[in-house]
Amino acid sequence: METPFISAGPSRRKCLICGSRALRALWVAFCCNTVFTMSQAFGSIISNSKALGADTGTMFVDSGTYLINIAAEYYRSKGESSERTAALVDISASAISVVALALVTAFFLHDSITALQEEDAGSGDAGSGDADDDVNGMVVTLFTTANLIIDITMIGSILLRNRGGWWGLLTCKWHVREAEVTSFQSVVPAGGPPTRAGQTVQTNAPQDGTVEEKITKTGDLNVVSALAHVLADTLRTVTEMSMGILVWADPKVDSAKADNIAAILVCTTILAIATYIAYETIVLIREEIEIRSKPVPVLTTTSIVLSTR
Repeated sequence: METPFISAGPSRRKCLICGSRALRALWVAFCCNTVFTMSQAFGSIISNSKALGADTGTMFVDSGTYLINIAAEYYRSKGESSERTAALVDISASAISVVALALVTAFFLHDSITALQEEDAGSGDAGSGDADDDVNGMVVTLFTTANLIIDITMIGSILLRNRGGWWGLLTCKWHVREAEVTSFQSVVPAGGPPTRAGQTVQTNAPQDGTVEEKITKTGDLNVVSALAHVLADTLRTVTEMSMGILVWADPKVDSAKADNIAAILVCTTILAIATYIAYETIVLIREEIEIRSKPVPVLTTTSIVLSTR
């Protein structure tokens, strides 16, 4: 009796939350970023900081980008039939991210430059609005410190996604590998999956017994885009933290001017990351066009018969 063919892919790959390691990493990044962004929105108002406000607006854009990245990764985890849909969603996510980042940056950059120009002009009554423009350095420092901790958490969840994130790094490597091998063996029995006559099945299992995920160019862009957002947020956080500590430690520092300068540096970082994502998106679009333009090979009856023997 011929044994029925069994697919080598685990059924959990169709789950929206735990379908792949990249999906889990993106969900961690989205949840951490969204929860803290809502808190930081109030912090930017209390501290009267334009730099913190620009960072908060960009973090809202990041949350939306993470959601689109999650959708793209979910389509990719479903299999080859959804690969083209995943590529389109992935490219759309990067394009929307670039446009949104550019708009947020333009708004805060114009506001900060205008404020610096007005301050340098010195209309003679510059002291009348100093009390309203003062930045609360303590609030900025506290929020940026918490943001930096969350950024490190998100960076670890993305870079260490193939090792279970930070928890997998702290866990004994032997136990992690044993869990992966057990998960693989629960789907594919010993000796490999049963096959039909003349059929070869790819299990995608490396030689050391661990299970690796398929990596595609669009998948690379999907994860790289999310990582770029986190790294940009980390650089912005360090800039804002430096400004907050400076204003908090020295009351003589012009907090409004320091905040405007920090906001310009933050916006410059955002533009640099947006430019990089735009470049990667253009490269991917060209590669996708080349792939789609290639003729699809047609299988003849003779080739099918020979392949089944």
